[in-house]
Order: sequence, then structure tokens, then C-alpha cells
Amino acid sequence: MLKVFCLYRLNKDKFLLIRANRPSYNNANQNQENKAEEILRNKIALLLKKYVEHKHEYVKPKLIGELQGLPEGVVLYEKYGMMNLQQLRYATTIYSGFIFLSIARNEEEFMAIISEDDFADNGLTQEDLKLPSITMASVDFITENDFDLSSIEGAYNNDLRE
Repeated sequence: MLKVFCLYRLNKDKFLLIRANRPSYNNANQNQENKAEEILRNKIALLLKKYVEHKHEYVKPKLIGELQGLPEGVVLYEKYGMMNLQQLRYATTIYSGFIFLSIARNEEEFMAIISEDDFADNGLTQEDLKLPSITMASVDFITENDFDLSSIEGAYNNDLRE
């Protein structure tokens, strides 16, 4: 299972971070990989839809980017999300749609948290990061545990190899 974080801009000052799990799959099985990706995309789309409906606000979410991995910050691994997450920073990369994010008080802490291994794991170098990182004043954070996803086939399956 892979944790995936998707960051959206909802309006000028409001952001949404979604955490969803992509099921594990056999790397030699293209059908399993396609199914895992389909489940993930369906989860993210439904979470975004349910969040917007729940807020009763008109917003036009715009995807800033995605991180497939493990950002720093204990709160990012809680079972449920939270409204108004504090001290979340992100930086885009030269590759469209790919971001690094972390809970950090300032730029120096953000850069200290992101290790060379983080870059290497994603086929990047530190030079691929667009700096400075950006602190978001208002971030809502939701996870797949915050809403019912039972309408998605395989939503609660963490491993397609079974």
C-alpha cells in the first residue's frame, strides 16, 4: 500500500490536502497496476466531491500536485484528517504535478527535513525543487477514513496481489 497526498488550491487563501492509499500490486502484472491506479483516482475524486459538498461552499479545486511517499509530520498519519492544519509547507518541482510537502516552521526546517534519499527515491535532485517553499495559511486535511468510500469497488482493499 502506498500513501498518496494530493494538494488542491480551493481559492486564493484556502487549500485542501487529501491522503488516500493506493493498493499494493504485483509489479509484473499490468492489470493489477491499472486497477490500483483506478482505485486511487476514484478515491481521490470522491473525497474531493464529498468535501466540497460537506462544506456547502462554491470552490473550484485546482490540483497543485501530488506526493507519493511519506512526508514529515505526525499529524499527516492520523487516522482522520483535520480542519485548519498548521505549518504545512510545499514546494513544486520542475516536473508538473509533483510536489514535496512537510510540516515545518520555516524554509530552513523544510529543507532540513527533505533528505537526499527523498529526492533519490523520486528520481530527483535538490536542484529540481522550485524554491522557496510555500506556507499555506489555511489547509483542510482529509483522509479516506473521513468519508464513506464503499461505493468504489476495491476501496478498502490494500493489496491486489491476494
